[in-house]
Amino acid sequence: MLASFGRSNRDINCERHSQPDMAQTMHLIAGSTVDKRVSGAKLDWSRTDNELIDRLYLGTLTRKPSETERSAVLARIAQGDRRTAYQDLLWALLNSKGFLYEH
Repeated sequence: MLASFGRSNRDINCERHSQPDMAQTMHLIAGSTVDKRVSGAKLDWSRTDNELIDRLYLGTLTRKPSETERSAVLARIAQGDRRTAYQDLLWALLNSKGFLYEH
């Protein structure tokens, strides 16, 4: 992952480019680093859906979700498998512009 995002050679101090490229994009969409984080996420399933949603938003974007975002997540959870819905949410948050540009 670090190589995809421009890890510099530690022997020289070189300029880092901030423009994303295709390798970076593909790594975030389908790379092993994000996949391992999402599939291995440990959530406290005894918490309410609203508490879990808040924790994921605060942990990734350092803010609580808007009511529109919360409603969309709750609708997705209502469609079926709760674990898969939260994995989808975490993947979406880690690939959001807010996460990419601020972290």
